[in-house]
Amino acid sequence: MIEAKGEFCFAALNVRNVGDVAASLDPACQYMLDGDQRFEPHPEVMALDELSVGGFGREIAPGQLVENTALYYDVPKASHPEALELHEVCGDQGTRLALQADLRSDRLGGNQG
Repeated sequence: MIEAKGEFCFAALNVRNVGDVAASLDPACQYMLDGDQRFEPHPEVMALDELSVGGFGREIAPGQLVENTALYYDVPKASHPEALELHEVCGDQGTRLALQADLRSDRLGGNQG
């Protein structure tokens, strides 16, 4: 069983490759933000979910849409994540994607697995 230090929180999203060449997204470069706190995805929890495995770390062809892929984070119980910071490649400027307030309560509790 995998235990969270706080609680697990997930974000589901659709990813489309709008480029001219195949690309893949490294899950380690996709962050959840809460104020000035930045959380990295939890690799062990992500490995348990086919939605995570289907969209991240795999090649996405030009024009291909991967629907409902997921990222999982271990966040403090008192946190209120406000955005995702998404990167095409690690180290690029990335883009900030605000989370909808009514969806900020997608929490999984303290244990997974």
